[in-house]
Amino acid sequence: MESKVGGLQGRHYTLQALTVSEESDIAVCLESIVHILSPQLTGISSDGDTFTHAQIDITLMAESEDFGESHLLDKPLEQYYVNTEMCRSCAWSPTFLSKALGCILTVITTKHRVLHFARGSDARSGHWELQSDLTMAMKSFALGTASGVFDNLQQINRFHTTFAAWSTRLTLDPLEYNPAALALGNKAGQVILLMYSPLSYEFLPISTIESHTSAISYIQWTKWRRTDDSQFFAYLVSGSVDGKVVLTKVQFDADLSLMSCHTTPLYTWFEEQCTRPSLVDIWENENNLKIMVVKQVFVYHITLSVASNTDISVNRDWITNLIPRTMVGAVGGTWLNDGQHTRLVTHEGDGLVYYDHGESVELMDSASVQLTKNIRRKFAQQWHDELDSYEDEELRLLLDMAAVVFGAGSYGSHLYTPILYKISPVSDVHAVYESKDVLTVSCISHPETQPVDPSSMSLDRLTSAIQNPYFLYTQSLRGMIIEHLKLLLDQEKLDHFSQWLQQLNNISSAPDDIETFAPEDLRQRVFCTGKSIANQITLSTCRILQKFELDMTYKQRLHDMDQNAKHFAIARYLHTVLASVKHLDEAAWTALSEDDLLQVTLWCHRVILEPFCPQELLLLVETVCQRLAERTPVATEMKKIKAGLLAQDTPSLCLPAKLACPACQQPVVLSAGDTVCCHTGHVWPICQLTLRIIASPFHQRCTQCEARYLNRPNELASPSLQGQVLTLFQKCWNCAADILPTKF
Repeated sequence: MESKVGGLQGRHYTLQALTVSEESDIAVCLESIVHILSPQLTGISSDGDTFTHAQIDITLMAESEDFGESHLLDKPLEQYYVNTEMCRSCAWSPTFLSKALGCILTVITTKHRVLHFARGSDARSGHWELQSDLTMAMKSFALGTASGVFDNLQQINRFHTTFAAWSTRLTLDPLEYNPAALALGNKAGQVILLMYSPLSYEFLPISTIESHTSAISYIQWTKWRRTDDSQFFAYLVSGSVDGKVVLTKVQFDADLSLMSCHTTPLYTWFEEQCTRPSLVDIWENENNLKIMVVKQVFVYHITLSVASNTDISVNRDWITNLIPRTMVGAVGGTWLNDGQHTRLVTHEGDGLVYYDHGESVELMDSASVQLTKNIRRKFAQQWHDELDSYEDEELRLLLDMAAVVFGAGSYGSHLYTPILYKISPVSDVHAVYESKDVLTVSCISHPETQPVDPSSMSLDRLTSAIQNPYFLYTQSLRGMIIEHLKLLLDQEKLDHFSQWLQQLNNISSAPDDIETFAPEDLRQRVFCTGKSIANQITLSTCRILQKFELDMTYKQRLHDMDQNAKHFAIARYLHTVLASVKHLDEAAWTALSEDDLLQVTLWCHRVILEPFCPQELLLLVETVCQRLAERTPVATEMKKIKAGLLAQDTPSLCLPAKLACPACQQPVVLSAGDTVCCHTGHVWPICQLTLRIIASPFHQRCTQCEARYLNRPNELASPSLQGQVLTLFQKCWNCAADILPTKF
């Protein structure tokens, strides 16, 4: 399938105008617009778009407006103070941080505003909104006083943010919302560290790194490492316009406070070079750290060793390589293949692959040639499409094209590189007023540069995701599926895609693994077992492929898997909550209120209504109903359960109504659907956790499948079974997406 978006208009500010999020969203900064491109899998002959396209317009300030700098100096500090505000750079946060529990996009503007945008509460709407503006907070931080007036140029330079970079999330508890750090570089050479909490949505300054004396041009984080239960540390690489590159250790003790941050500069490099670093990328494992730095037409590689006591030392010093056939340098690059290779894309459109031998780093000619061919093939396809706009056939034959690349990113597993480029005729035949920059984003695949078959790597990635019990809480499910399915479905034969489905099916058919966790570990039982994770991947795979063109065999196979996964999801949730009730001791059981008994009865009713209910779940319900019979009548339920165990149908035996219509107080019988209806025709949605009627316009809704839920109870409210599940489950059991407040 041809994955590209064309017709993006505007000028870029830097050569890194494109970035990719953990959720596979692509951000492109052009003038005052940030274009958000979200990939969709549609099929090669489909008329549907391969990307959904949203735009964020950051033009909010007048051309002559500033933040008080002009009161100190007669002339504008920079030319862009009298021009329209543009996007300077942007950075994606990890997932699960925004108010909609997705990624935050941090945008730095040419007027040095720091803006945070996020997707709205409806993940399918494509609407992006301003979540917070840190500009005035950074001004107060730079001034250090409450006066709000700049006194000197140094204060202005501290206020002028030039670059932003997010760390990975700090996993204090994998089942909870965890914070992340944001590093903001400024023109004074400072790197200001702020801690962001997804619970309060606040940024709190925790430390300042002052290892540079000129403006920060690039920042890159490593992952957070945990030395014991409370000690965390990460490494931060920063570069400035005077050429200096600094490695800093950032650490804190979580037992004390997230504010207990301590920074230690470890190494300073390139002090004698005045060429600013335009690209920094880091690869790491438990014992090693590899850093790649690009400065104009040179690329540098270094390897460091990390000891068990967190000490770090240089294993192999910098190795310098000239980037061939470029006058500008690389616009994107990354480490890949377990730190064995680095991949670069130049401004002129060449692809380069370097191999790290240990003692040396060498350019791989064959892999570089193949990567360049892949890139040039995209250029040729785009040029062929653009030639159709010329009406004169003879003119089309005479025109030759030139291509330049303005940005290159990378997906999580490095199987694809999205590039931002412009195709134009060498001799522009447009009038001056007709000429304009029109850019295109295309995705370049890299099967030829991988040391192993990339399809096998996708299957290995699927296995590792299923084996990670906290995958659904720590990583983007959609991001992983989009990247790997795109590769598997791009092939002429779908053998590896069939293996992907078979692997999911095998795990779903394996013996039940719910006993991996104790009955009181409700969330782990629903979301953290191998079968649960495989089931959620199956549901997401089927949902993502809804618009993809497949033959009827695969469509039927996906439909069957989707139906089985939906039945498993509801059965696993009901088994989990009823097993916790079954294991209550006598004192806890006696303490259950009438409302709690009603809640248990509703869960039992939902099991009985399930058309493909597992026998072990029916046996569990039978045990719970035997206990219920001591305090509430359940004779009809017991008859239905016994008939179900004997595979007998009892259509004349109806379950008693346990709910009342909020409008007319008529009895309402629970159904297996998302809504219930009373005898007079009032239809109500029901909460998918408690199976209670939702009568209030203020409730909760899944961001993906739109399943509805009652609001979480007040923390001061007395504990009940209903309140416990509403408080505990912040993910939808049907699709593993997040549950957020909403309104009818």
